[in-house]
Amino acid sequence: MLFDELVAKVGPRRYREACDHAWQTAAGVGRCSGLRTFAGDLQAVPPEFGDAWWNAEASLGERLRMALRLYAEMPCYANTIALHGFYREFDAAQRGLLWDAYRAWLGSADDRLADPAAHSLWVDFFEDEAIVEEAWREAIRREPPGWERRVERVLRVCGPVPWRCKAGLLGELAADPRRHHAVFRALAGSAFDAFGDVGPGAAALLDRLELPADTPDRAALRARLASS
Repeated sequence: MLFDELVAKVGPRRYREACDHAWQTAAGVGRCSGLRTFAGDLQAVPPEFGDAWWNAEASLGERLRMALRLYAEMPCYANTIALHGFYREFDAAQRGLLWDAYRAWLGSADDRLADPAAHSLWVDFFEDEAIVEEAWREAIRREPPGWERRVERVLRVCGPVPWRCKAGLLGELAADPRRHHAVFRALAGSAFDAFGDVGPGAAALLDRLELPADTPDRAALRARLASS
């Protein structure tokens, strides 16, 4: 199998060390400070697996399965880059396999598994105009388990998603006070992300949210929406 061949190539001990390092540093990727890169020789491990995407002797399906298993064992953003890079080459079944995995990761109770996947959505899939609408639909699909947890994570990174796509869900979630902070973070990302997209009704939606008066960025967000 391709995966076993790659583990043997990088060395089982080195592979285990890279996996351990990924699990130690994955939580908070994209949303807080801290160590996010591999140390020393370990930083070459994800690229060595990434090289397998150019192995014409392995089918695209096998390369995809390799990548999904790799992320499950070594969760880090570096192990998601090729999933976006080759996305256009996947057929419907392969895309379905990818999104099943993303939904599972994003709905996980473990931030270490979810956060690098969420970062991948944010900076790759959601910033790609050609596939953002498909990525959004798949990421928020109402499937158990962990739909509510998954959606809250997706909202944290939905800034680049076109307003016409996300406005309906944000309005729906605003009816539930338990989701108000998540909606607020989605509005903030939509307004302040480098590629954020916000549109009509955002200011009125912010006014519907019950938030503590000292909520960070609340005043700045209100001012930004008022001027947009």
